[in-house]
Formats: sequence, C-alpha cells, structure tokens
Amino acid sequence: GSTPNPQNPMAIAGPTPIAYYPLGGSSTGSSSTLTIPNESSSGDTVFDFVPNDAIDISQDINITSNFSCSFWYKSESNSGTAYEFLLSRENAAATVKQFGIYNVFTNGSGRILANIFDSGGTFFSCDTGGGISENVWHHIAFCYSPSNYIRLYLDGVLKSENTTNIPSSIRSVTGESIRIGGRRNNDMFLNGQMSNVQMWSGTLTDGGVSVGATAGGEVATIYNGGR
Repeated sequence: GSTPNPQNPMAIAGPTPIAYYPLGGSSTGSSSTLTIPNESSSGDTVFDFVPNDAIDISQDINITSNFSCSFWYKSESNSGTAYEFLLSRENAAATVKQFGIYNVFTNGSGRILANIFDSGGTFFSCDTGGGISENVWHHIAFCYSPSNYIRLYLDGVLKSENTTNIPSSIRSVTGESIRIGGRRNNDMFLNGQMSNVQMWSGTLTDGGVSVGATAGGEVATIYNGGR
C-alpha cells in the first residue's frame, strides 16, 4: 500500500487538500487560499513525536460542515493501556470538542477511534475495532458527511460507518488550533511518527464500498500514493 518515496498530495492524482502538513517543511498560506504548503520537502517528511511533543496548526480552517482527513501513523513502544491523540480540535482545556481521532493501545495492540461532536457536545463515533500494531506504518482516513454518515478507513479498508442521527453540522470552536500528536490540555501525547497529514472541505469518494471492503475512489488514490 505505500511507496518507498514520500509523495506530495498536492502533485499526485486525487482531490487537492485545503491543508497539507508534511511535518518537516514550512507551512505557508492564508485563510483565503488555505494551501499549506503547496510543495513537499525532499527530506523531513516524517515527524518523530518524542514524548510530550505536539503541533498546533491553523486557526483559520472552519470545518463545521463536511470534511475529510487522512494521515500516515506509526506508534512506538506502548505497553499497558495508552491513549494517543493523533488529530483533533478542541479548546485549550479540552472541554469543548469538535472532532478527535485517537488510538487506544492495550498491551501492544490498538484500535483507532474517531469522534465528532454536535453543538450540544454529544459525540458520534467510529471504531476500527483493532488493526493497529506497534512499529508498523498505518494509513488512516476519516470522512464526515452532514446528516448522512461518518466513515473511518484503515489501510485502505472501510472499517467503520456510523449513520445514526449524524448531525447536520459539528460544533464550532472558531479560534482554536487543530492539534497533531496530542490533546490541547497537554495530555495523551503520541509516542511515534506521523506523515502527510491532509484535510479536505468535502467527503472523499470510496467507490461505494461496504464496511470491511477495500475502498476505491479518492480514498484508494490517497492510500496508494504512499507516505
């Protein structure tokens, strides 16, 4: 599923993200263009999160309507039970939440959970149910379609779909940063690596697959593009 050389999602076939973070190069752009950045770095395309590291990114991206995101992720040296927050948006106290994608590790194996929150704070969740191993690169993609569904993909496969009472919009936390690699209250940091974090103001196509099947469409293009 992955190629040995880093790929720039602004240059490969597929949907152009509103934000792309190679985690090593510089980020440029504005609230009007939201191209962050439009070229990849030939070297530092993987960010190694040592314990207690995190990255706060744009406050200008408003994602209360439909959106998608994807990234490559590798967890390292987790034992017992651990939570690793990978991508999320919430206030500094982590009490007002918009969305969160995180890994729950238990004795070396884990599963990815993804939540969105409506205006009242009720959450709606997807869960891969497993599939995450230590020291192995995994690709995660998540889509939110207002009033329709949320979907969670792991390594190119649709692992979970939730269509129950999905809200028409998600909670607004305007002015708060999106965080990569931990929670805003400086908890549940990632001990591992991430690459090619991307976000879109729309839902990625998957070829109309059912849960448990390998996705087609834009999800497949992004996954097969590699990290």
